[in-house]
Amino acid sequence: MKRGDVENTLHNMYWETSILTLIVVRLLYGPTPCVAIGVVTMKKEIEMAKMKRKPESSVGLDRILTPSEEGLFMDHLVSRMNEDAVSMTFYVIFELMLLTGLRVTEACKLRLKDTPRYLGAPAIRVFEGKGGKSRDVPISKRLAKDIKMYIKQHRPATLPAHFRVSDRTKRLFYSPLKKPFNRRTLAYHIGRIGELAGITKHLTPHMCRHTFATMALVGNKLKMHELQMFMGHAKITTTQLYIHTAMLLTEDYGERLDRFETVI
Repeated sequence: MKRGDVENTLHNMYWETSILTLIVVRLLYGPTPCVAIGVVTMKKEIEMAKMKRKPESSVGLDRILTPSEEGLFMDHLVSRMNEDAVSMTFYVIFELMLLTGLRVTEACKLRLKDTPRYLGAPAIRVFEGKGGKSRDVPISKRLAKDIKMYIKQHRPATLPAHFRVSDRTKRLFYSPLKKPFNRRTLAYHIGRIGELAGITKHLTPHMCRHTFATMALVGNKLKMHELQMFMGHAKITTTQLYIHTAMLLTEDYGERLDRFETVI
């Protein structure tokens, strides 16, 4: 759970507990000024705590896969994709995350009916993502073809024995233990795959999301408001956190600032 989520949970617990206490006081002693004062005080404390939160910072190079690292990562997945259905699952799920910017929980919760095969178009349906909001994310025809092929040829072998292959309400991806993926299991596998691919960074599923957003801005593949739609950001200021890293990958700042000649 992220720091912001923990803080929100604690705030909500504090508020609910305090309100319950005030209700009991009111029932026992009747309406008193202290009750009203207590409510106002708690509201102010909660608002002040929210204001003290650390502001979001721009996404650095340590939090994305650079083009060369992304190449190593995908090359390793391709080299093993024909070993079994599990290897193909990893190839398709990480390919999808790198090309759509889905949050890890959104990728884990994709259902069969959220895919191009059932939507009738090259797109992915994110059902009740962050904040309970749903959105449709466009994908390429090539990626749509990969997903359709995976569903037909490889997904059946990953399902629990009692599941019907045609049940559209079931998850799209299942782990090697034939259980739905969750944040923890996917984090373990991407970290392991990164090590096997020879990448020195410790990879996390969220790095796929950061990588997609950064590379979408490199070469102006997407405009800022378009990227906001892809990412499902409530505020465009969150999307703008990727500008700096995209500029580092686009512009040759270092070369332009180097005033010395090569002597080694």
